[in-house]
Amino acid sequence: AGAVAVFLGLVVAVVAPWQQRLELAPAEEPVPPPSGPAATPSPPAVRPIPEAPIPARWLHSAVWTGREMIVWGGEAARLQEGTSWQATSTGDGAAYDPAAGTWRLIAAAPIAGRSGHVAVWTGEEMVVWGGNARTMGDPELFADGAAYDPDADSWRVLKPGPLPTLVSAAAAWTGNELVVMGGSDGMVGGDADAAAAYDPVTNRWRALSPPPFPPVYERTATWTGSEVVVIGAEEPAAGNVTATVVGAAWNPATDKWRPLPVPPLAQQTYAQPLWTGTELLLLGPGGALSRTEVPVPAELSAAAYDPAADGWRVIRLAPPDIRPIRAAVWTGTEAWSWDSPEGRLAAYFPHADSWRTVDPGVEDRRELSSVVWTGTELLRWGGRGGGEGADYLGDGWAYRPGPPRAVLPRPADPTEGDPSPPAAEKRPAEMFLSHRRVGSEGQRVALAMIPAAGELEYGVAATLERWDGAAWRLVAPVDTA
Repeated sequence: AGAVAVFLGLVVAVVAPWQQRLELAPAEEPVPPPSGPAATPSPPAVRPIPEAPIPARWLHSAVWTGREMIVWGGEAARLQEGTSWQATSTGDGAAYDPAAGTWRLIAAAPIAGRSGHVAVWTGEEMVVWGGNARTMGDPELFADGAAYDPDADSWRVLKPGPLPTLVSAAAAWTGNELVVMGGSDGMVGGDADAAAAYDPVTNRWRALSPPPFPPVYERTATWTGSEVVVIGAEEPAAGNVTATVVGAAWNPATDKWRPLPVPPLAQQTYAQPLWTGTELLLLGPGGALSRTEVPVPAELSAAAYDPAADGWRVIRLAPPDIRPIRAAVWTGTEAWSWDSPEGRLAAYFPHADSWRTVDPGVEDRRELSSVVWTGTELLRWGGRGGGEGADYLGDGWAYRPGPPRAVLPRPADPTEGDPSPPAAEKRPAEMFLSHRRVGSEGQRVALAMIPAAGELEYGVAATLERWDGAAWRLVAPVDTA
Protein backbone atom coordinates (compact mmCIF):
# COMPACT_ATOMS: atom_id res chain seq x y z
CA ALA A 1 0.00 0.00 0.00
CA GLY A 2 1.13 3.57 -0.59
CA ALA A 3 2.57 5.52 2.29
CA VAL A 4 1.71 9.08 3.33
CA ALA A 5 4.35 11.43 4.72
CA VAL A 6 3.48 14.59 6.69
CA PHE A 7 6.10 17.38 6.96
CA LEU A 8 5.41 20.95 8.08
CA GLY A 9 1.75 20.69 7.16
CA LEU A 10 2.37 19.22 3.68
CA VAL A 11 0.91 15.84 2.82
CA VAL A 12 2.86 13.89 0.19
CA ALA A 13 1.61 10.60 -1.18
CA VAL A 14 4.38 8.07 -1.84
CA VAL A 15 3.28 5.55 -4.47
CA ALA A 16 5.11 2.29 -5.09
CA PRO A 17 6.27 1.70 -8.70
CA TRP A 18 3.88 -1.15 -9.26
CA GLN A 19 0.99 1.10 -8.26
CA GLN A 20 1.75 3.85 -10.75
CA ARG A 21 -0.18 2.23 -13.64
CA LEU A 22 -3.36 0.59 -12.48
CA GLU A 23 -5.91 -0.17 -15.19
CA LEU A 24 -9.38 -1.44 -14.32
CA ALA A 25 -11.38 -3.58 -16.70
CA PRO A 26 -14.67 -1.96 -17.62
CA ALA A 27 -17.59 -3.23 -15.62
CA GLU A 28 -20.15 -5.20 -17.51
CA GLU A 29 -22.97 -3.61 -15.51
CA PRO A 30 -23.18 -0.01 -14.24
CA VAL A 31 -22.13 0.26 -10.64
CA PRO A 32 -25.03 1.61 -8.55
CA PRO A 33 -24.31 4.60 -6.27
CA PRO A 34 -23.68 3.76 -2.63
CA SER A 35 -26.76 3.57 -0.48
CA GLY A 36 -27.28 5.51 2.71
CA PRO A 37 -27.59 9.20 3.60
CA ALA A 38 -25.89 11.73 1.36
CA ALA A 39 -22.64 13.22 2.60
CA THR A 40 -23.03 16.48 4.52
CA PRO A 41 -21.51 19.34 2.51
CA SER A 42 -18.61 21.13 4.17
CA PRO A 43 -19.49 24.53 5.65
CA PRO A 44 -18.13 27.53 3.74
CA ALA A 45 -14.79 28.93 4.89
CA VAL A 46 -16.27 32.45 5.14
CA ARG A 47 -19.84 33.39 5.95
CA PRO A 48 -21.49 36.65 6.98
CA ILE A 49 -22.64 37.45 10.51
CA PRO A 50 -25.93 39.35 10.26
CA GLU A 51 -26.55 42.77 11.72
CA ALA A 52 -26.90 42.67 15.49
CA PRO A 53 -30.11 43.99 17.12
CA ILE A 54 -28.10 46.77 18.80
CA PRO A 55 -26.55 49.96 17.37
CA ALA A 56 -23.30 49.54 15.40
CA ARG A 57 -20.22 50.25 17.52
CA TRP A 58 -16.54 49.87 18.27
CA LEU A 59 -14.39 49.80 21.46
CA HIS A 60 -16.83 47.20 22.81
CA SER A 61 -16.00 43.94 24.59
CA ALA A 62 -16.68 40.44 23.28
CA VAL A 63 -16.41 37.10 25.10
CA TRP A 64 -17.05 33.53 23.99
CA THR A 65 -19.13 31.42 26.36
CA GLY A 66 -18.79 28.08 24.61
CA ARG A 67 -22.11 28.62 22.83
CA GLU A 68 -22.51 32.34 22.20
CA MET A 69 -20.44 35.44 21.53
CA ILE A 70 -21.61 38.17 23.91
CA VAL A 71 -20.84 41.77 22.91
CA TRP A 72 -21.44 44.62 25.33
CA GLY A 73 -20.71 48.32 25.73
CA GLY A 74 -18.47 50.37 23.47
CA GLU A 75 -19.11 53.54 21.51
CA ALA A 76 -21.87 54.04 18.96
CA ALA A 77 -22.72 57.00 16.74
CA ARG A 78 -25.73 59.18 17.58
CA LEU A 79 -27.13 61.86 15.33
CA GLN A 80 -26.96 65.25 17.03
CA GLU A 81 -29.65 67.80 16.08
CA GLY A 82 -30.14 66.02 12.78
CA THR A 83 -26.92 67.37 11.28
CA SER A 84 -23.84 65.74 12.80
CA TRP A 85 -22.82 62.44 14.34
CA GLN A 86 -21.55 62.25 17.92
CA ALA A 87 -19.91 59.19 19.56
CA THR A 88 -21.75 58.06 22.65
CA SER A 89 -21.04 55.30 25.17
CA THR A 90 -23.44 52.36 25.16
CA GLY A 91 -24.63 50.05 27.92
CA ASP A 92 -26.57 47.49 25.90
CA GLY A 93 -25.49 44.17 24.46
CA ALA A 94 -26.44 41.14 22.41
CA ALA A 95 -25.47 37.47 22.09
CA TYR A 96 -24.75 35.69 18.79
CA ASP A 97 -25.22 31.93 18.36
CA PRO A 98 -23.03 30.84 15.40
CA ALA A 99 -24.68 27.40 15.21
CA ALA A 100 -28.09 28.96 14.61
CA GLY A 101 -26.77 32.11 12.93
CA THR A 102 -29.03 34.27 15.10
CA TRP A 103 -28.77 37.10 17.62
CA ARG A 104 -30.68 37.80 20.81
CA LEU A 105 -30.83 40.92 22.94
CA ILE A 106 -29.50 40.54 26.46
CA ALA A 107 -31.01 42.12 29.56
CA ALA A 108 -30.18 45.74 30.33
CA ALA A 109 -27.11 46.14 32.54
CA PRO A 110 -27.42 47.76 35.99
CA ILE A 111 -24.34 49.92 35.35
CA ALA A 112 -23.72 52.90 33.07
CA GLY A 113 -22.68 52.45 29.46
CA ARG A 114 -18.94 52.61 28.84
CA SER A 115 -15.89 51.67 26.82
CA GLY A 116 -12.34 50.95 27.95
CA HIS A 117 -13.70 48.40 30.44
CA VAL A 118 -12.42 44.89 31.11
CA ALA A 119 -14.57 41.83 30.39
CA VAL A 120 -13.85 38.16 31.09
CA TRP A 121 -15.80 34.91 30.86
CA THR A 122 -15.63 32.87 34.07
CA GLY A 123 -17.34 29.74 32.79
CA GLU A 124 -20.69 30.87 34.17
CA GLU A 125 -20.78 34.67 33.89
CA MET A 126 -19.39 37.57 31.90
CA VAL A 127 -17.80 39.95 34.41
CA VAL A 128 -17.20 43.58 33.37
CA TRP A 129 -15.47 46.26 35.40
CA GLY A 130 -14.14 49.82 35.11
CA GLY A 131 -13.95 51.90 31.95
CA ASN A 132 -15.10 55.36 31.02
CA ALA A 133 -18.08 57.06 29.37
CA ARG A 134 -17.82 59.47 26.45
CA THR A 135 -19.43 62.82 27.25
CA MET A 136 -19.35 66.28 25.74
CA GLY A 137 -16.82 67.32 28.41
CA ASP A 138 -14.17 65.30 30.23
CA PRO A 139 -14.71 61.51 30.23
CA GLU A 140 -16.37 59.98 33.27
CA LEU A 141 -14.37 57.11 34.77
CA PHE A 142 -15.85 54.17 36.68
CA ALA A 143 -14.75 51.87 39.50
CA ASP A 144 -17.81 49.62 39.45
CA GLY A 145 -18.81 46.49 37.58
CA ALA A 146 -21.46 43.83 37.04
CA ALA A 147 -21.75 40.16 36.08
CA TYR A 148 -24.09 38.74 33.42
CA ASP A 149 -25.51 35.19 33.53
CA PRO A 150 -26.54 34.16 29.98
CA ASP A 151 -28.59 31.18 31.18
CA ALA A 152 -30.78 33.37 33.37
CA ASP A 153 -30.40 36.45 31.13
CA SER A 154 -29.81 38.51 34.26
CA TRP A 155 -27.19 40.78 35.80
CA ARG A 156 -25.88 41.33 39.30
CA VAL A 157 -23.84 44.25 40.61
CA LEU A 158 -20.31 43.58 41.86
CA LYS A 159 -19.44 44.51 45.40
CA PRO A 160 -17.30 47.70 45.51
CA GLY A 161 -13.58 46.98 45.60
CA PRO A 162 -10.32 48.67 46.59
CA LEU A 163 -9.46 49.95 43.10
CA PRO A 164 -9.74 53.58 42.02
CA THR A 165 -11.53 54.64 38.85
CA LEU A 166 -9.55 53.18 35.93
CA VAL A 167 -9.80 52.91 32.17
CA SER A 168 -7.91 50.47 29.93
CA ALA A 169 -6.82 48.38 32.89
CA ALA A 170 -5.03 45.05 32.39
CA ALA A 171 -7.11 42.04 33.40
CA ALA A 172 -6.89 38.24 33.44
CA TRP A 173 -9.11 35.38 34.59
CA THR A 174 -7.20 32.79 36.64
CA GLY A 175 -9.97 30.22 36.84
CA ASN A 176 -10.96 31.50 40.28
CA GLU A 177 -10.51 35.27 40.26
CA LEU A 178 -10.65 38.29 37.98
CA VAL A 179 -7.31 40.02 38.41
CA VAL A 180 -7.23 43.74 37.54
CA MET A 181 -3.88 45.52 37.43
CA GLY A 182 -3.28 49.17 36.73
CA GLY A 183 -4.63 51.31 33.96
CA SER A 184 -5.13 55.02 33.46
CA ASP A 185 -6.73 57.28 36.03
CA GLY A 186 -7.66 59.75 33.30
CA MET A 187 -4.92 62.27 34.07
CA VAL A 188 -2.10 63.11 31.67
CA GLY A 189 0.69 60.71 32.56
CA GLY A 190 -1.55 59.21 35.24
CA ASP A 191 -0.85 55.49 35.04
CA ALA A 192 -1.95 53.74 38.23
CA ASP A 193 -0.24 50.71 39.78
CA ALA A 194 -3.22 49.55 41.85
CA ALA A 195 -4.03 45.82 41.72
CA ALA A 196 -6.90 43.73 43.08
CA ALA A 197 -8.58 40.35 42.55
CA TYR A 198 -12.33 39.65 42.50
CA ASP A 199 -13.85 36.28 43.48
CA PRO A 200 -17.27 35.87 41.80
CA VAL A 201 -18.26 33.03 44.14
CA THR A 202 -17.94 35.14 47.30
CA ASN A 203 -18.54 38.49 45.56
CA ARG A 204 -15.47 39.86 47.34
CA TRP A 205 -12.33 41.73 46.34
CA ARG A 206 -8.83 41.52 47.80
CA ALA A 207 -6.07 44.06 47.37
CA LEU A 208 -2.85 42.74 45.81
CA SER A 209 0.75 43.77 46.17
CA PRO A 210 1.79 46.23 43.42
CA PRO A 211 4.09 45.20 40.57
CA PRO A 212 7.86 45.60 41.14
CA PHE A 213 8.17 48.48 38.68
CA PRO A 214 6.85 52.04 38.42
CA PRO A 215 3.39 52.63 36.97
CA VAL A 216 3.41 51.71 33.27
CA TYR A 217 1.07 52.45 30.39
CA GLU A 218 -0.42 50.13 27.78
CA ARG A 219 0.03 47.20 30.13
CA THR A 220 -1.41 43.74 29.51
CA ALA A 221 -2.08 40.78 31.80
CA THR A 222 -2.12 37.12 30.73
CA TRP A 223 -2.81 33.96 32.74
CA THR A 224 -0.38 31.08 32.09
CA GLY A 225 -2.01 28.50 34.33
CA SER A 226 0.15 29.33 37.35
CA GLU A 227 1.01 33.04 37.07
CA VAL A 228 -0.33 36.31 35.72
CA VAL A 229 2.31 37.82 33.44
CA VAL A 230 2.13 41.61 33.19
CA ILE A 231 3.94 43.48 30.39
CA GLY A 232 4.00 47.26 30.10
CA ALA A 233 6.06 50.25 29.05
CA GLU A 234 7.59 52.81 31.38
CA GLU A 235 7.54 56.50 30.56
CA PRO A 236 10.57 57.29 28.37
CA ALA A 237 13.19 59.42 30.07
CA ALA A 238 13.81 62.90 28.73
CA GLY A 239 15.57 62.70 25.38
CA ASN A 240 14.98 58.96 24.92
CA VAL A 241 13.54 57.72 21.64
CA THR A 242 11.48 54.87 23.02
CA ALA A 243 9.92 53.69 26.22
CA THR A 244 11.44 50.85 28.25
CA VAL A 245 9.39 47.65 28.17
CA VAL A 246 9.21 45.83 31.51
CA GLY A 247 7.51 42.70 32.78
CA ALA A 248 6.79 40.71 35.91
CA ALA A 249 4.88 37.58 36.91
CA TRP A 250 2.46 37.42 39.84
CA ASN A 251 1.68 34.25 41.80
CA PRO A 252 -1.94 34.25 43.10
CA ALA A 253 -1.19 31.70 45.83
CA THR A 254 1.55 33.77 47.47
CA ASP A 255 0.71 37.30 46.23
CA LYS A 256 4.37 37.57 45.26
CA TRP A 257 5.98 39.02 42.14
CA ARG A 258 9.08 37.98 40.23
CA PRO A 259 10.68 40.28 37.66
CA LEU A 260 11.01 39.04 34.08
CA PRO A 261 14.21 39.40 32.05
CA VAL A 262 14.27 42.56 29.96
CA PRO A 263 12.19 41.85 26.82
CA PRO A 264 13.91 42.31 23.43
CA LEU A 265 11.41 45.01 22.59
CA ALA A 266 11.56 48.76 22.10
CA GLN A 267 7.86 49.32 22.71
CA GLN A 268 4.72 47.67 23.95
CA THR A 269 1.96 46.61 21.58
CA TYR A 270 -1.81 47.08 21.54
CA ALA A 271 -2.33 43.36 20.95
CA GLN A 272 -3.21 41.26 23.97
CA PRO A 273 -0.46 38.64 24.40
CA LEU A 274 -1.52 35.06 23.65
CA TRP A 275 -0.71 32.05 25.83
CA THR A 276 0.05 28.95 23.76
CA GLY A 277 0.45 26.53 26.64
CA THR A 278 4.24 26.94 26.67
CA GLU A 279 4.93 30.51 25.54
CA LEU A 280 3.53 34.01 25.76
CA LEU A 281 3.35 35.57 22.27
CA LEU A 282 3.57 39.34 21.80
CA LEU A 283 2.77 39.58 18.10
CA GLY A 284 2.83 43.37 17.70
CA PRO A 285 3.26 45.98 16.65
CA GLY A 286 -0.06 47.57 17.40
CA GLY A 287 1.24 51.05 16.66
CA ALA A 288 3.96 53.36 17.86
CA LEU A 289 3.22 53.57 21.57
CA SER A 290 6.29 55.56 22.54
CA ARG A 291 5.19 58.81 24.11
CA THR A 292 7.55 60.67 21.81
CA GLU A 293 7.18 61.86 18.25
CA VAL A 294 10.04 59.62 17.05
CA PRO A 295 8.77 56.50 15.20
CA VAL A 296 9.68 53.16 16.77
CA PRO A 297 11.16 50.44 14.52
CA ALA A 298 8.54 47.76 13.98
CA GLU A 299 11.29 45.11 14.08
CA LEU A 300 11.58 45.60 17.83
CA SER A 301 7.98 44.70 18.58
CA ALA A 302 7.47 40.93 18.39
CA ALA A 303 8.76 38.38 20.89
CA ALA A 304 7.85 35.24 22.83
CA TYR A 305 8.45 34.53 26.52
CA ASP A 306 9.01 31.02 27.90
CA PRO A 307 8.28 30.94 31.67
CA ALA A 308 9.95 27.54 32.10
CA ALA A 309 13.26 28.83 30.73
CA ASP A 310 12.62 32.39 31.96
CA GLY A 311 13.82 33.66 28.59
CA TRP A 312 12.70 35.59 25.52
CA ARG A 313 13.14 35.01 21.80
CA VAL A 314 12.52 37.43 18.97
CA ILE A 315 9.83 36.14 16.62
CA ARG A 316 9.10 36.97 13.02
CA LEU A 317 6.90 39.99 12.36
CA ALA A 318 3.68 39.80 10.45
CA PRO A 319 3.77 41.05 6.84
CA PRO A 320 3.60 44.86 6.62
CA ASP A 321 0.11 44.88 5.08
CA ILE A 322 -1.20 42.93 8.08
CA ARG A 323 0.19 45.29 10.71
CA PRO A 324 -0.79 46.81 13.04
CA ILE A 325 -2.10 43.83 15.00
CA ARG A 326 -4.50 44.90 17.74
CA ALA A 327 -6.47 41.68 18.21
CA ALA A 328 -5.53 38.02 17.82
CA VAL A 329 -6.70 34.61 19.05
CA TRP A 330 -4.94 31.30 19.73
CA THR A 331 -6.52 28.26 18.05
CA GLY A 332 -4.34 25.57 19.60
CA THR A 333 -1.62 25.53 16.92
CA GLU A 334 -1.64 29.03 15.39
CA ALA A 335 -2.24 32.64 16.38
CA TRP A 336 -4.78 34.22 14.03
CA SER A 337 -5.25 37.94 13.49
CA TRP A 338 -8.15 39.51 11.61
CA ASP A 339 -7.73 43.20 12.24
CA SER A 340 -6.09 44.26 9.00
CA PRO A 341 -7.71 47.35 7.45
CA GLU A 342 -7.54 45.47 4.15
CA GLY A 343 -9.66 42.65 5.55
CA ARG A 344 -7.03 39.91 5.16
CA LEU A 345 -6.31 37.28 7.79
CA ALA A 346 -2.88 36.24 9.02
CA ALA A 347 -1.77 33.21 11.02
CA TYR A 348 1.48 32.85 12.98
CA PHE A 349 2.88 29.32 13.44
CA PRO A 350 5.29 29.42 16.43
CA HIS A 351 6.91 26.05 15.74
CA ALA A 352 8.21 27.26 12.37
CA ASP A 353 8.36 30.97 13.30
CA SER A 354 6.42 31.73 10.13
CA TRP A 355 3.39 33.73 9.00
CA ARG A 356 0.86 33.04 6.28
CA THR A 357 -1.86 35.33 4.99
CA VAL A 358 -5.34 34.44 3.77
CA ASP A 359 -7.58 36.47 1.50
CA PRO A 360 -11.12 35.62 2.70
CA GLY A 361 -12.53 36.66 -0.66
CA VAL A 362 -14.87 39.29 0.79
CA GLU A 363 -14.64 43.07 0.90
CA ASP A 364 -14.41 43.80 4.62
CA ARG A 365 -12.46 46.89 5.59
CA ARG A 366 -12.78 47.73 9.28
CA GLU A 367 -10.61 48.45 12.29
CA LEU A 368 -10.82 47.86 16.03
CA SER A 369 -13.34 45.08 15.57
CA SER A 370 -13.60 42.27 18.13
CA VAL A 371 -12.38 38.77 17.28
CA VAL A 372 -13.19 35.60 19.25
CA TRP A 373 -12.35 31.93 18.66
CA THR A 374 -15.17 29.43 19.05
CA GLY A 375 -13.09 26.29 18.70
CA THR A 376 -13.88 26.00 14.99
CA GLU A 377 -14.34 29.56 13.71
CA LEU A 378 -13.06 33.11 14.09
CA LEU A 379 -15.91 35.56 14.65
CA ARG A 380 -15.14 39.16 13.67
CA TRP A 381 -17.77 41.73 14.60
CA GLY A 382 -18.25 45.48 14.88
CA GLY A 383 -15.54 48.08 14.56
CA ARG A 384 -15.24 51.03 12.29
CA GLY A 385 -14.50 51.22 8.59
CA GLY A 386 -12.91 54.68 8.51
CA GLY A 387 -14.45 58.06 8.02
CA GLU A 388 -16.87 59.90 10.25
CA GLY A 389 -19.56 58.90 12.73
CA ALA A 390 -22.06 56.88 10.75
CA ASP A 391 -19.36 54.50 9.63
CA TYR A 392 -19.60 52.31 12.78
CA LEU A 393 -20.36 48.69 11.88
CA GLY A 394 -22.89 46.28 13.38
CA ASP A 395 -22.27 43.18 11.29
CA GLY A 396 -19.33 40.84 10.80
CA TRP A 397 -17.87 37.70 9.28
CA ALA A 398 -17.07 34.18 10.42
CA TYR A 399 -14.00 32.34 9.08
CA ARG A 400 -13.30 28.63 9.45
CA PRO A 401 -9.57 27.81 9.09
CA GLY A 402 -8.44 24.60 7.43
CA PRO A 403 -6.94 21.61 9.27
CA PRO A 404 -4.34 22.53 11.90
CA ARG A 405 -0.73 22.58 10.79
CA ALA A 406 1.63 19.77 11.76
CA VAL A 407 3.69 20.51 14.87
CA LEU A 408 7.35 19.45 14.92
CA PRO A 409 9.67 19.63 17.93
CA ARG A 410 11.23 23.06 18.40
CA PRO A 411 15.05 23.17 18.23
CA ALA A 412 16.76 23.23 21.59
CA ASP A 413 17.48 26.76 22.80
CA PRO A 414 21.30 27.06 22.55
CA THR A 415 23.34 28.30 25.50
CA GLU A 416 25.57 31.28 24.82
CA GLY A 417 29.17 30.15 24.47
CA ASP A 418 28.27 26.47 24.02
CA PRO A 419 30.41 25.27 21.05
CA SER A 420 28.11 22.35 20.23
CA PRO A 421 25.39 23.13 17.66
CA PRO A 422 21.81 22.95 18.99
CA ALA A 423 19.60 20.07 17.99
CA ALA A 424 16.99 20.99 15.41
CA GLU A 425 14.58 19.44 12.99
CA LYS A 426 15.63 19.52 9.35
CA ARG A 427 15.40 22.99 7.82
CA PRO A 428 15.92 24.38 4.31
CA ALA A 429 19.57 24.81 3.34
CA GLU A 430 19.39 28.61 3.47
CA MET A 431 17.81 28.83 6.93
CA PHE A 432 19.90 30.71 9.50
CA LEU A 433 19.73 30.81 13.28
CA SER A 434 20.55 33.91 15.29
CA HIS A 435 20.58 33.36 19.03
CA ARG A 436 21.24 35.51 22.03
CA ARG A 437 20.60 34.82 25.69
CA VAL A 438 18.84 36.58 28.52
CA GLY A 439 21.25 36.52 31.44
CA SER A 440 20.72 37.19 35.12
CA GLU A 441 21.73 40.83 34.60
CA GLY A 442 18.90 41.28 32.12
CA GLN A 443 20.88 42.07 28.97
CA ARG A 444 18.81 42.38 25.79
CA VAL A 445 18.91 39.14 23.79
CA ALA A 446 16.77 36.95 21.52
CA LEU A 447 16.32 33.68 19.63
CA ALA A 448 15.11 33.94 16.05
CA MET A 449 14.79 31.90 12.84
CA ILE A 450 15.55 33.98 9.75
CA PRO A 451 15.60 33.08 6.04
CA ALA A 452 18.69 35.00 4.97
CA ALA A 453 21.77 36.54 6.52
CA GLY A 454 20.62 40.01 5.56
CA GLU A 455 17.44 39.83 7.62
CA LEU A 456 18.79 39.81 11.16
CA GLU A 457 16.55 41.32 13.81
CA TYR A 458 17.59 44.41 15.76
CA GLY A 459 19.41 43.61 18.98
CA VAL A 460 22.87 43.25 20.52
CA ALA A 461 25.87 41.04 19.85
CA ALA A 462 24.90 37.57 18.65
CA THR A 463 26.11 34.55 16.71
CA LEU A 464 24.92 33.44 13.30
CA GLU A 465 24.65 29.80 12.24
CA ARG A 466 23.63 28.07 9.01
CA TRP A 467 21.68 24.81 8.72
CA ASP A 468 23.62 22.52 6.35
CA GLY A 469 21.01 19.76 6.24
CA ALA A 470 22.40 17.87 9.21
CA ALA A 471 23.47 20.36 11.87
CA TRP A 472 23.79 24.04 12.70
CA ARG A 473 27.25 25.38 11.79
CA LEU A 474 28.72 28.63 13.09
CA VAL A 475 29.07 31.23 10.34
CA ALA A 476 30.53 34.19 12.24
CA PRO A 477 29.90 36.43 15.20
CA VAL A 478 27.81 39.42 14.19
CA ASP A 479 26.80 42.68 15.80
CA THR A 480 23.25 43.79 15.01
CA ALA A 481 23.21 46.70 17.44
